[in-house]
Amino acid sequence: MHTESSAPMLALKRRVRRFRAWRLAAGHALGSLRRLGNGPALLADLRFPNLLLPPVIHVAPQRIDYICSVSAKPACGCPLFIGGDWDQRMLPTLVAEAESPKFLSCRELLVDGLAPEETSEYRFIMAAIARHGSYRGCVDADDARAHIEARLAFYRRVAEGGYRRQSALGESGLIGEIECAVDRDGQLVKINAGNHRLAVARLLGLPAIPVHLTMIHESWRPGLTVSGGLASLSRVRAFIADIEAAHRLPAAR
Repeated sequence: MHTESSAPMLALKRRVRRFRAWRLAAGHALGSLRRLGNGPALLADLRFPNLLLPPVIHVAPQRIDYICSVSAKPACGCPLFIGGDWDQRMLPTLVAEAESPKFLSCRELLVDGLAPEETSEYRFIMAAIARHGSYRGCVDADDARAHIEARLAFYRRVAEGGYRRQSALGESGLIGEIECAVDRDGQLVKINAGNHRLAVARLLGLPAIPVHLTMIHESWRPGLTVSGGLASLSRVRAFIADIEAAHRLPAAR
């Protein structure tokens, strides 16, 4: 819990993080503007985050069918188009919900009413501590319990007050949301961190959540490239809008 004296420092840190994210996105946008006369070069060097691209898209968590870890660190800046076989190592989200300690514990806490030390994630953390001595700052049972209690508090906030964007929490709107990528087949894939947020959003059946589209498989780039940079950028923005629309729930009649 933050004390009254720590509140100004917390606000300052958030302001610094927002500025750093904006500076990164502005720098990437400036680099893109310098290539407006050359569409192929612009898309080859297009980077996330970028003030010329939508900061977030809103998609149904139930439409995020796969999870994947990638080596890129989008919050630190990365190419928008990335090739390779990263999208060939995906885990179906339904499998994660049935097997992953993080997804399992979300249901165990909110639906089954288990105590923190009875959850799958608590056992996972304790096993990691036994093997490696620590896990994400946890070094003993008290730490592990506090970790799960913090997750439960977060889940309850979402259940009672809704899912809030990072910008509504005082953070940057340019980075920090659940990160997603588009694979070679046009599927939206959750990458890297954010499993707890996705777990609770799916469990609660939320109609839409904000995500950052941070990566697109390189195989899409040739079809989006034309000679002019502005036209190429417009194609990318339209592609992102199509991905967003394809991963929304159908409108109620």
